[in-house]
Amino acid sequence: TVETGPESVHLSADVVLGADGSQEQLFDEVGGPLLRAGLAGYSGCLIAFGESGSGKTYSMVGTREEPGALPRLVEALLQEAGGLQTGSSVGTVSGVATEPTPQSSVAGGDLR
Repeated sequence: TVETGPESVHLSADVVLGADGSQEQLFDEVGGPLLRAGLAGYSGCLIAFGESGSGKTYSMVGTREEPGALPRLVEALLQEAGGLQTGSSVGTVSGVATEPTPQSSVAGGDLR
């Protein structure tokens, strides 16, 4: 539950990993199932949400030694695409990155 003044917003998550969670565990728990669902025709979304410095970019991008969710997703997608017929389509991949500013809020403020 997130308190936004007099009201509360209730959020849920499919998976929550602790500080000891690894990049591999993140992909196994979230990225792999998301990719398989996408290849089966379902829409999906992977969101990293948290305070500045909480590890969102690390979780999504990672490092050269420990790639994050996005490089692992791309690698797995390209491996899957290797088994597709020439000219076939897997789907559309898109992404957005935004950083909350003092002008934005959980309640839907202006993101600049």
